[in-house]
Amino acid sequence: MLIYGAIIVGFGQTFWFKGLKKFSSSMIAIAGAFNPIAAIFAAYVILREIPTPAQLIGGTIILFGIILSYFGNWSQSLNTVTVNQNIQRLHPQKLTIHNPKSF
Repeated sequence: MLIYGAIIVGFGQTFWFKGLKKFSSSMIAIAGAFNPIAAIFAAYVILREIPTPAQLIGGTIILFGIILSYFGNWSQSLNTVTVNQNIQRLHPQKLTIHNPKSF
């Protein structure tokens, strides 16, 4: 059992830290918020525990928050692209990067 736990924790932590390097902090927060939902689902599937009404209400609230956060991140990324395009259109010289070796 100790070896099984060490393997599960070792792989889980390794993948978690690799994910921290590749994704933004807001996406990591969304993933962290999903942990209670995953725990309720795992308890139902593995242990056959029926979720209580409080767990269902809390899970629904968490899922709603995850969805709002996801669409907020999506909307913010669209706004960033639009702002960058507007800046480039109005001031193209400000976004041009010159290589000093090319002169």
